[in-house]
Amino acid sequence: RRAAELQPIRKVREAGGPSTINSDDPGLCGSELTHEYDLLAKFYGFSELEFNHCNDIAAQASFIPLFKKSKFWPRPIHSLR
Repeated sequence: RRAAELQPIRKVREAGGPSTINSDDPGLCGSELTHEYDLLAKFYGFSELEFNHCNDIAAQASFIPLFKKSKFWPRPIHSLR
């Protein structure tokens, strides 16, 4: 089976676990973020709402100060706590 088919992201999301979309080092591993999005759409039927939710979690978890990332993020950023 393909590695993308073995990822537990759907089970994690259904259980209420936080999930983000990431890629390994493109220069080292040859993977890019757009490829990860394509896999999630193709194998898991991710919707725009699900992509937005994963990205909001990533924004919340970012080490960038809230006042800086809030300037660029299209939606309110809530605390993870």
